[in-house]
Amino acid sequence: MTHHIFGPVISRRLGRSLGIDLIPFKTCSYNCAYCECGATTDLTSQRREFFPADEIIHQLDTVLSSSPKLDYITFAGSGEPTLSLPRSRAGTPEKKLRTI
Repeated sequence: MTHHIFGPVISRRLGRSLGIDLIPFKTCSYNCAYCECGATTDLTSQRREFFPADEIIHQLDTVLSSSPKLDYITFAGSGEPTLSLPRSRAGTPEKKLRTI
């Protein structure tokens, strides 16, 4: 199983941030020489749903059940998070976060 939740990460700008990675490793619309993740292995501008929403929600529920001290939850990680299509059905990670 892919792990979509990481952190919390300490950031000077955001404080304690929990990350949600919606993209497979190095799936990106750019190939930046300065990227901390290295060279892009899947160069694409096609937006799609990369992972089932239920899988991400289950992992998020598991992490949040321990009531971690968080300042922010961010969509980030090992690729370009805006390539992940918004999901139209109820129960998406984005909608779930609004209730936290």
